[in-house]
Amino acid sequence: MRRLLKRCSLVAGLALLVGLQVGCGGDDEGAGAGSGGDGEEVYRVGAVLALTGDYSGTDKDSRAGLEATIAEINANGGVNGRQLEFEIEDSQSEPSRAALAAQALVDKYKPDVMIPDIPCLMALATLPVPNREGIITFTGCDSGDPPASNPEAFPTNFSTFPPPPTLGQPLVQGAELATGKEKMTIGFLRSDDAAGEALVEPVKAAAEGRGHTWAGDEAFAVGEPDLTVQLSKLQDAGADVVILWGQVGDGGNAMKSVRDLNWDAQVFGGTATVSAALQDEIPDGYQDNFHALVTGNSVREGGPETLDPFIQDYLQEASSDVQTLSVVGAVHDGLTLWKWAVERTKSTEPEKLVAELETLGDLPESEWPEGLQLSNNPMYNAEQHGLLNANLDNAWGVIKPSENIMGTYEGEPLSCDCARPGS
Repeated sequence: MRRLLKRCSLVAGLALLVGLQVGCGGDDEGAGAGSGGDGEEVYRVGAVLALTGDYSGTDKDSRAGLEATIAEINANGGVNGRQLEFEIEDSQSEPSRAALAAQALVDKYKPDVMIPDIPCLMALATLPVPNREGIITFTGCDSGDPPASNPEAFPTNFSTFPPPPTLGQPLVQGAELATGKEKMTIGFLRSDDAAGEALVEPVKAAAEGRGHTWAGDEAFAVGEPDLTVQLSKLQDAGADVVILWGQVGDGGNAMKSVRDLNWDAQVFGGTATVSAALQDEIPDGYQDNFHALVTGNSVREGGPETLDPFIQDYLQEASSDVQTLSVVGAVHDGLTLWKWAVERTKSTEPEKLVAELETLGDLPESEWPEGLQLSNNPMYNAEQHGLLNANLDNAWGVIKPSENIMGTYEGEPLSCDCARPGS
């Protein structure tokens, strides 16, 4: 198992730049649990991320979000006066390795909180290990059977990204806004992982519920370079709009295949299909055929407010090639929620933190955690550790890929009745 060191020089360099004290994880040997290299008490953040392989394009941003959020928290006094440090294990985009990486992280590093990856294929393989150990986890995944937000299956996990039932509406309404079409024949091209499978019925229901024709769905493996077979089936079924759900790189691959089919289809990508290099990946003459749904903080022109200035400055200095802020936001929200719960309970005991987080749905707005990016109030409760009932009506934006500036793109906000399934 490859053990990855923190980029201490990166964090220290930014600290010098902005005049802040920033904590960083120790070396490969580590220190005693709960103690930093200088003997001071610290809290440890562990993460299993796909830093190599098919999901590395997305998890490059997960790492940037982790580093930026830890730097932000440390610069503002830490958590209960303690600084944070972190350790990452590389899953290499392989589910079996993700489980081994999680066990290695737990055994060697003994984290107080974990990010068990954002893409569902990796997260669902990782989650059983920290939950078995009673470690609080936060992930952008809310899919699977059972889903990652099911407290019976994963009692100490909390999901920070909207689950599939809430995504059908913004994907379909975003496609309407991007194409200007009142009536569409929609084909769904989606990854063959848990998230892609879980989205089929919500996207179909949203499409048909809004009066569009459903052309069917076709699955592909993330990173698959040639998607002409799947797209030709949707073309034969009469689709004139394709909703694409995948990961970084899949947007470019889809558009190359659209070109190879000489098909004038409009493609509307999901939140993770956008990349800094997407405009270069799309073949000439097809740039106007691609749009995407993003979180509202990823819209630059005329959209909602972007990330906290500290995060923006950090990403610009340390990770300027961030591809989309939705992934950064999912990591940021998890650590922000954990900090909130620890400071309210004055404890890191999992039972107390779970109980505190499960009160969020009942709290008045004045007591909601500050600084969340994807939802003001996650609405966690004892039955659902996710955003199923959160207010997401104004959480989205629709963009056309342009020059990337720290994960933000020119576009416009999307207001839709997309907060609750079946609405």
